[in-house]
Amino acid sequence: MLDRSYHSGPKSSAVIVDQGFLVSSAVTAQVHDDGLVLLHRTRGLVFTANRMGARIWDAISKQQMLRSIASELSREYDVPTQQILDDASRFLRELHHNGLIEGGGIS
Repeated sequence: MLDRSYHSGPKSSAVIVDQGFLVSSAVTAQVHDDGLVLLHRTRGLVFTANRMGARIWDAISKQQMLRSIASELSREYDVPTQQILDDASRFLRELHHNGLIEGGGIS
């Protein structure tokens, strides 16, 4: 979902499903029809994400839990909830790794 080459490998979504996240104060986000653009102002980096990434970003910026947004997206896109959770967990790990979000029990 993020247009960066970082991948942390397969990890369980259970670790971060019920954890809260905070958007880094150094990040500016712009949602548009095709997805999301994130600017990390202190690092000078730009990240992009697709529409699904934009929906997840919106949910975490409102401090919603991943499980609730995954259930909603599962119904909307007719995709198994576990698949959404797994994909969203990878996306959140990438956001965390790049300093765009904090928390979530990610180490």
